[in-house]
Amino acid sequence: MNFDLSEEQKMLRDAAQKFLRAEYRFDARNQIVASASGMSHEHWQRFGEFGWLGLGLPEADGGFGGGMLETIQVAEALGAALVVEPYLVSAVLGAQAVARAGTAAQRATWLPGLVSGQRIVSLAHTEADARHDLAHVHTSAMAKGGRWVLSGRKSGVLGAPWADGFVVAARTSGTVSERRGISLFLVEAHTPGVQVAGYKVYDGSRAGDLQLDAVVLGPDALLGMEGESLGLLEHLVDLGIVAACADALGAMGALLRKTGEYVSTRKQFDVPIA
Repeated sequence: MNFDLSEEQKMLRDAAQKFLRAEYRFDARNQIVASASGMSHEHWQRFGEFGWLGLGLPEADGGFGGGMLETIQVAEALGAALVVEPYLVSAVLGAQAVARAGTAAQRATWLPGLVSGQRIVSLAHTEADARHDLAHVHTSAMAKGGRWVLSGRKSGVLGAPWADGFVVAARTSGTVSERRGISLFLVEAHTPGVQVAGYKVYDGSRAGDLQLDAVVLGPDALLGMEGESLGLLEHLVDLGIVAACADALGAMGALLRKTGEYVSTRKQFDVPIA
């Protein structure tokens, strides 16, 4: 496999690094984190204007038509700037869920807003006692009168206080931890019965617990095949891990550079500590 970057990919990486170094300095980041919302919607929409939020989406859906190699160029630059806006949450997990499993109508409804930065969609799949077992889904979705009724609780939902919608994993059949019977649903954040208890997490960004109290959804809320979504969920998490590693690599690279700058100028007893 050839891991060399194309000229276009290099330009994408360099442009992201240049913008973030100029516009997302550490003091500006601290102000964003301390703000009431905890993120900059202005920056988020700029990310959309640059095409960053649609890098991994098909051109037919308004995306860039690229893949993870393009995505990680931006993710690494975002990590170097310690960006708190929900790139992994929405541009990778949420958007890829809709793009890979959504009907034409679902993609047309959700993806343009995700690409432009007008909307944020979070993947809500974890539960308090799941211990990273993706098949451990207690949240239920019952078919009733041509509709779906969702009940349950999701914990540690990244970007939850900012989300306009959620991709929720719920069990339509089977028992907890059974691989079959897990389905995904598109849930608007303002749907009656949806409650978000938000909180700040260790990196300064926001997450939350999602409570679903008999949330009634139409038949078009089902994303993909009923009861067959665990494979897609596993794939989404794999994509998320790759993007998260790129983000961490960017942060480590920035730390190494700053440490090098410090030790090259810092003196102890009139002697450079480097």
